[in-house]
Order: sequence, then C-alpha cells, then structure tokens
Amino acid sequence: MLTISANKLGGICLIIGPLGATIIFILLTIILGDSNIEPTEFSKAAVDIAGRTSLETLLGLLPPIFLVLTLYGISILRSDMKSGDAVFGLGQMMFAVGVFSTVIASALTKPLEFGLDLSNGETMAALNGAVSSYGGLIFTLGTILIALVYASNKEGGLRIGAYITALVFLVSFVVQLISWVDTSIWTLTGSVAGISYIVVSIWNIFVGRDLLKKA
Repeated sequence: MLTISANKLGGICLIIGPLGATIIFILLTIILGDSNIEPTEFSKAAVDIAGRTSLETLLGLLPPIFLVLTLYGISILRSDMKSGDAVFGLGQMMFAVGVFSTVIASALTKPLEFGLDLSNGETMAALNGAVSSYGGLIFTLGTILIALVYASNKEGGLRIGAYITALVFLVSFVVQLISWVDTSIWTLTGSVAGISYIVVSIWNIFVGRDLLKKA
C-alpha cells in the first residue's frame, strides 16, 4: 500500500472523493435531513442540526475528508496537463480554499451537535451558511478553471465531459452570485449546487480512470 504510485492513488482519490462527498450530501440534506426547512431559516436549521442522530453526526464528518481526497487527486492530475499549468494552478488554489471553507463550515455546526445552548444556534447556523456560500463560490470558480484546462489537454469524451462540467458549474456560479443579493433563491441555489456535484462526480470517475491507466 505504501508503494502505490501517485497516479494510481490520485486516480482512486478522484473517483472516490467527489462521489463520496456527493452521496453523503444527498443523504444528509434530502434523505435524513428535514427538506421542509428553508436554508435561510437558521433557527429551525439549528434545531435540526442539534437533533441529529449519532449516525448523522458521523456521516457529517465525511464530506470534508472526501473533498481532501479530491484535492490530492487534482494535485496529481496537474502533472498530467501538457499546457495551461498556470491557470490549472490557480483553479487548484481556489478549489483548495473551497475545501478548507467546507472544513470550517462543518466545524461551526459541531457545537450544536455537542449540546450547545440553542440560544446561540441561529448565529452558528447562519455562520455555517455564510462560510459555505462564500467558500462554495470560490470552489465553483476553481472547478471551472480546472475543467477548462483539462478540456484543452484532452480529446473525445473526456474533453466533452470537461466542457459540460465547466458549463454546469458556470450556471451554478451565476446562481450563487445572485443568491448573495437575493437570499430568497437559496433553495434554488442548493438544488443547482446538488446537480453540479452529481455532474462533477460522474466526470471525475472518468478522469480518475484515465489517470489510473497511467499508473
């Protein structure tokens, strides 16, 4: 295991990372979470978080870990690019900022799960939303840059997949920008983000497989 090549480990991380994070996201928000709570109803969100089961609490620890795996995979993927290294590096940095913001946002809600007085819950939930939203904006832009550079270095289905991913994330980026001045569309923003996560997860499976072939 310790002698695994960088390409092989990077490919595995690109396959597992986004897919794992997306599956947990769907589980926590759609299946296990209360879908009737609007994203801007921070007090209700705080109560919902505080009432999470042990299983939900443990599952909530996983998305940031999966995203770190993805970040490692992207760092290895960069060496496979023949051109566009500077733009890919910028995209990678933005992606990293998004990952770290997810870690911070996730940590902000943990005190509620630990039994923090719910009188502070609304503030904690609002901070979680703010950090997630801003980090998500940077994360989205970084993904667009990475996908465009990847597309310029590949042919066939891999190129098409990269352009589709970039387009979907561009739509998500625009919706996120609007949501900063109109919080009434936060529900729509979450739905668009969910679709973009599914798309990038599927694309990364093929990207990871391609990288594995070079292991």
